[in-house]
Amino acid sequence: MSMSVIEQAKIQAQVLVPLVKALQAELGEARANALVRKTLGDLYRRFGVEFWTAKNEANLGQAVACTANFATAEGFGPDIRLTRTQTIMQGADHCDFRYRRVADQSKGRQSE
Repeated sequence: MSMSVIEQAKIQAQVLVPLVKALQAELGEARANALVRKTLGDLYRRFGVEFWTAKNEANLGQAVACTANFATAEGFGPDIRLTRTQTIMQGADHCDFRYRRVADQSKGRQSE
């Protein structure tokens, strides 16, 4: 019997909430929250990779989400350019976006 994502999240919360509260009391809120974010972030990133690999749809995420970035930049105006050399969907550890304003030939100006 498979369990829905919502049901899984409810069960995880039943365990994690008391644990996080105990860590906060012992280590302080900021230190405990940083530890939890790092630990769970790494875990959930791995879950994401495993899910996309199992579903064999890794290119779908890139096609839907990542491709939209360039179309969105076009909507910002003709003098805005987006450069991106890597994405998480392509296997990088982060996405690198750079929006810049290019020379506006009609007004004789350029800014970065």
